[in-house]
Amino acid sequence: MTDKGFAQTNNGAQEKSSISNHAELMENLKKHNRHTLKISLINEQVGEEVWEGSSITFYNEDNAISHLSVLNQFLELLTKEENRMWGYTHTTDEVVNNIIDTIRSVLKGEIME
Repeated sequence: MTDKGFAQTNNGAQEKSSISNHAELMENLKKHNRHTLKISLINEQVGEEVWEGSSITFYNEDNAISHLSVLNQFLELLTKEENRMWGYTHTTDEVVNNIIDTIRSVLKGEIME
């Protein structure tokens, strides 16, 4: 896209863009580029969702995938054998740090998955 509202086509020709400003771009993304991340609990014995949890819609696939990756890493950390003793008053700082420090590094871009 050039600064005059024209888009460059594959053959190099310029054509008028149908999206002329940021507000129109966001509206277009909201209509046509939705990616929803949903967290829920399914009871596998009966095949039903028993806790709906929450969901969030992103207007960019890369953002949705990035957020899903962080949540996936968090769940994996919570279920590692050495980290399973969280959520109790006797939870050690070591367990908390194993989880939090890793997520902190992911959020800071120091660990990429």
